[in-house]
Amino acid sequence: GLGRPYVMGHSMGGATTLNFCVHFPELVTKAVLEDGGAYDITAVRDRAPAGISQAPAPDPASMWVGKTLEEIIALGKEQSPGWSEEEVAPWAQAKLDLRPLAMRVNAKPRPPWREAFARVQCPLLLIRADNALGSIVTPESAEEAVKINPRVRVVHIPGAGHNVRRDQFRPFIAAVRCFLA
Repeated sequence: GLGRPYVMGHSMGGATTLNFCVHFPELVTKAVLEDGGAYDITAVRDRAPAGISQAPAPDPASMWVGKTLEEIIALGKEQSPGWSEEEVAPWAQAKLDLRPLAMRVNAKPRPPWREAFARVQCPLLLIRADNALGSIVTPESAEEAVKINPRVRVVHIPGAGHNVRRDQFRPFIAAVRCFLA
């Protein structure tokens, strides 16, 4: 009963959003990808900066096994001291809620990102940030996405890493609002 909603996803949720747009184009009005979709996972792993926790791991679910919520919150505060208290606890809880089954589903083959971008039929906003801070979408892949599909718009938000909305909320939400307007 949603009609044709706007959809948005972050990281692997961005890849899910991208593939939703490809497989169900009649259901989407506009889409937003927050540092997701336009990347090759092997290239991301190869260039991950040392000490940046937001860089994807080979098995994200196993990183949190045996850790308490308090330990994950402490790690989050240490690695991302600029995040608000309202963000750290839900971020940490999401790590505990992550199930290995979800990672197996996410690991299933899907079209290469370039092929997926070529098939998107709705306006799509790709939000990227600073690779030196952990962003996974490079300027080159963002530029390539625009060349592949004229419906794609890219916004770079400086001073943010992989979690753009948490690192630079106001510029992030301004970009999203502008695109959805």
